[in-house]
Amino acid sequence: MSRASGHHAERITGSPRRYARTSRRLTRWVGSLRFVLILTAFGLAWIVVGAISDFPRWWELVLSAGFPFLTLLLLALVQHSQNHDSNAIELKLDELLASLESPSDAMIRIEEASEEDLRMLQARFGERSAAAREPRERRNAS
Repeated sequence: MSRASGHHAERITGSPRRYARTSRRLTRWVGSLRFVLILTAFGLAWIVVGAISDFPRWWELVLSAGFPFLTLLLLALVQHSQNHDSNAIELKLDELLASLESPSDAMIRIEEASEEDLRMLQARFGERSAAAREPRERRNAS
């Protein structure tokens, strides 16, 4: 789409705030194999330090206070990235729905539906999908 279209997405700055950039980078890094290996090495080193020092009270306190904090921090980072990605995907899908010849306004605001309504719609679309596959499967069988 060209800039002349006047679409609201054309006005996006393309430069997210520092927290958003940092959060996305950290989320990608935390989900990497490198982070898992570093965390595993740290865990093994921590066990060795505990064994060498006869597992003193400070060793246990650092571990029992540090890991819940790390878990909470990582949860906040991942949730921020997940919310951002989810919002972007919803907007993309809304744009696709709106571009259809006769879009359903109800489908555009589907994220406001209850869990029961979503399950009912999933079942309905599952039926439509099966019905659409059926003639193709019959053709392939013959």
